[in-house]
Amino acid sequence: MDEKLRNKLFLSIRNIYIFFACIAVVILLGYLAFSNHNFPMLVILLQFLMIVFLIGFIAGNCCRNGCFWEDFSYVLYHNSVVFSKNRDSDSFCADYNMVRRIKSNIDGLKHMSICLSKSEVSLPVRLKGNIELIDFIRDKGTVSIDKPVKSDHMSIEFQVNFDPPLMKNEAASYVLKFRAENLYDKNSEHIEKFAHSGDSEFNSLYIHRRIQDCGFDIRFNNNCMVDILGCDVTRGDAGTDFESEQKFVENNRCFRVIDDAEGQLISFARTRPPVGARYTFRWKPIKQDQ
Repeated sequence: MDEKLRNKLFLSIRNIYIFFACIAVVILLGYLAFSNHNFPMLVILLQFLMIVFLIGFIAGNCCRNGCFWEDFSYVLYHNSVVFSKNRDSDSFCADYNMVRRIKSNIDGLKHMSICLSKSEVSLPVRLKGNIELIDFIRDKGTVSIDKPVKSDHMSIEFQVNFDPPLMKNEAASYVLKFRAENLYDKNSEHIEKFAHSGDSEFNSLYIHRRIQDCGFDIRFNNNCMVDILGCDVTRGDAGTDFESEQKFVENNRCFRVIDDAEGQLISFARTRPPVGARYTFRWKPIKQDQ
């Protein structure tokens, strides 16, 4: 038997065993509460704690397996961005491509809302034109996007629509692109600040639901001088260190920096990243001589 299948089978048997063992304990405590008049409150308290544990156990397993809140999950989640200098000025621009393949976990998935936060798209966010749907793959039906319902320096929010709605286990792929301009002037006071402080620019990737294959590529063209600082792994919005995942990223070379003829490339790839992890890719702009 395949090792992964054997592990899954073991975990399923273990969970079933724990579930029925908890039920048996709750029933036993209930019996003792009514038959034993010496310590009824203590027995009732133990029964209450056992029920709380049982509810937590069931909820935890359902959430991990996508039974409650995951209306869809990602088969492929990949971002790529190319930073370059505008031809008519010293400001930078960034071209983003976002590739997604999702699998619906419910019947009738009509749309999915997307919010690109300030951490995923380098600040300040200034859209040049609209977000474009440049390709989609679906067996039957279409994929479309709405114009951003919100677009400011903090975030971009829009919606991807499926017509007709996706059925359970149906998959759809799509590719989005957009441009953000005037990110900063390479010779401005903004760059001077970075040259004399510990601050850095960054993109981050927050794993908010299950993903099979995840990637993030950030390219800096030759006219964008930067000092790449590395990748930090934390737990969600709390910002606490995620030491085990940090070690996994380092030991398995999930994060790489590549120098080539076109400039510098940050390349990140991770299969089945843990939900709740945040990967932050940091760099510092370098002031260029006139």
